[in-house]
Amino acid sequence: MAHKEYLPKTALLDLLVKRRPQYSASLVRLAGELILDSFRDALSHGRPIALRGFARFSPRRYPNKFPFKTMGLVFRPSPKLLARVSEAALRGVYDAPAAKNTAARGPAAKGLARKDPAAKDSAPKGPAAKDSAPK
Repeated sequence: MAHKEYLPKTALLDLLVKRRPQYSASLVRLAGELILDSFRDALSHGRPIALRGFARFSPRRYPNKFPFKTMGLVFRPSPKLLARVSEAALRGVYDAPAAKNTAARGPAAKGLARKDPAAKDSAPKGPAAKDSAPK
């Protein structure tokens, strides 16, 4: 499993304090705590969260046949976010491939589009590959 980077809550609140120097640090931390607590409460009660221009988070409950996992989280990026990521990819800021349709959902929007079937490798695959491999 690949390591996923994340921003701890304390680091996020520190970042908010730095970005809003015109307010007292305790007030910014309190506001950040209240917002994050309200997100947690909404998701734990089964309500979705929509951050306009960014994404929508929706809780997903799994049936009882998965006893090890009862609840998950669905992340749906907004068309505006997809467009910004695509522009950044086209400029070479990120290594992620750009999606053609910013409102698209599914593998193409995630950069997981299938390879072109016309551009197949010339090397044989399967049992015939073992017989024809150079020794």
